[in-house]
Amino acid sequence: MSRAVSDEMTVYRHDAQVDQLLTWLAAAGASTGRHKPVVCVGRDGITLRLRMKRGSL
Repeated sequence: MSRAVSDEMTVYRHDAQVDQLLTWLAAAGASTGRHKPVVCVGRDGITLRLRMKRGSL
């Protein structure tokens, strides 16, 4: 049963993931913190990190 549901949702998954990522990026870009958001892609997925500036956070 879960395999069938997963297979049916495959066509919608990519668009939903893109929409969620764009929502997170918009929220990060609109934040008022002193650090700019940086998106890093690693072997285990996507990691949002703080950018180092002159050796400090």
